[in-house]
Amino acid sequence: MIFTTHNTDFLESKLFAKEQIWLIDKDRHSLASEVYRLSDFDEVTYENHNWRNIYREGRIGAIPKVIY
Repeated sequence: MIFTTHNTDFLESKLFAKEQIWLIDKDRHSLASEVYRLSDFDEVTYENHNWRNIYREGRIGAIPKVIY
């Protein structure tokens, strides 16, 4: 099953494993998309990070705000 959302409430270690969360980063100039997992970031752990906050801060890519 594939589930997609823009709702950051699902960025929660109690709901999903790091390997289950995929992010997409799109280059605005070439329009190419890069897909990667949250588990690709070694510094993101279950014990010491609030995944929602690090996403909102832009520390894991996949720009958190839509730019028109």
